[in-house]
Amino acid sequence: FILMISQPVAFLIAVWLLLLMFDKKRTWKLGFADKRAGLHFIYGMLMGAILMSLAFLLIWLTGGLTPTHLIWNIDSAGALVMWFIFFAFVSLNEETAARGYLQGLFKSRIGVSTAIIGSSLVFAAMHLGNSGIFSSPIPLLNLFLAGVLMALARERTGSLWYPMGIHLTWNFFQGNLYGFAVSGKNTPTLIEIDTHGPDWLTGGIFGAEGSLFGLLGLVVGIAYFLFLHRNQEHTSR
Repeated sequence: FILMISQPVAFLIAVWLLLLMFDKKRTWKLGFADKRAGLHFIYGMLMGAILMSLAFLLIWLTGGLTPTHLIWNIDSAGALVMWFIFFAFVSLNEETAARGYLQGLFKSRIGVSTAIIGSSLVFAAMHLGNSGIFSSPIPLLNLFLAGVLMALARERTGSLWYPMGIHLTWNFFQGNLYGFAVSGKNTPTLIEIDTHGPDWLTGGIFGAEGSLFGLLGLVVGIAYFLFLHRNQEHTSR
């Protein structure tokens, strides 16, 4: 467990050192200061859970998986708690780096749209060493789209808490509840599954986020934030 946590903690420390060394006088904020932090975090967790559940159900209904076992005992419950904490640290450090630091820096220098695209490209590149990333074009595309989704959540709320919530439950539900790999990494799970079919359907060794239905879930989330943005623009006219 200590080894699991040490990498995201070290990554987070590195981001803070970058801030201290190069951006002491920045005019932009990381996004932690938020009077509605708890509410935004809960909304984000709900969105991540719903989108991953949608992908799971669609893969199941189209014959891409079969649930085989439900595993529930004291040991499995303890493992779920540990992995929830681990994914909380992962979401904290990756969102601080990609959406807090990079998106904020890019936005202050080159504008919102470029900041969203640029931070999302870097976010996808952060996973290039993961197993199954090149099994089809979909995993890398979906990582970019996941970055766009969380960048839009950051822009919409001005807060890191919403994208951190999405990131946390997207990973936790995918691996620890529904039995997929998470970006190519296997985890203890509540539901064991057998997958059948091509990688574009099941996600293969990369997990549900490497499937066509993972892509669909991300597009639904992105469309939701774009709808809110356009509705706000229309209202303000």
